[in-house]
Amino acid sequence: MNFKKICFKLSCCALLAASQLASADLSGKVHFETALTNVETVPFVDKPEFSGFAKARLVYSSSGWALKYYIMTNMDANAGWATTPDLSDDITKIHLHENPPGIAGPHVLNVFKAPAQDDDDLKVESTMGNFSGQWDSNDTNDDGLAEGPATEPFDDDFLATLCDDDIYVNIHGSDELGVPDTGALRGNLMPIKWGERLCRKLLD
Repeated sequence: MNFKKICFKLSCCALLAASQLASADLSGKVHFETALTNVETVPFVDKPEFSGFAKARLVYSSSGWALKYYIMTNMDANAGWATTPDLSDDITKIHLHENPPGIAGPHVLNVFKAPAQDDDDLKVESTMGNFSGQWDSNDTNDDGLAEGPATEPFDDDFLATLCDDDIYVNIHGSDELGVPDTGALRGNLMPIKWGERLCRKLLD
């Protein structure tokens, strides 16, 4: 994919695209979604009783494009201060990563707990396992951590990566799962009807 061409088109047409979104009523619709399961966890975690769902939509503002996301699971979001006695269902961290399904990839957004909570818009419903936030150009690994995977600001290249199905949600579970510090649930965000339409408008 020609990223220079994409960036040029996005910078020249962003305001027009935002206007088109408003007129087509796309801005309030879900553009991407995924089921969160253990099927594509790397390494594989044999915990099929855990499940979840994630959805997202693109929004445009004066600072550029951003991705609003919603993550729902049946795991315990209040890891460390468990709302259930069973530690094996605790969520220890959540990240967005970059790579196709079934392949481990680098962090692009540190959402929940370690190594940092870099999303300034993060909201957690700890008793329900629900998370919401916005990945935008203001999100960076700016908490002074000496080490740990970094958060990358959302930009034109990541928009193209998202439209290529290569951004995935990774939910880590407790060491009680039997595989320390690993992903218990995973799913790549896939464009659905309105997302496919939007990606075509921006990237074709």
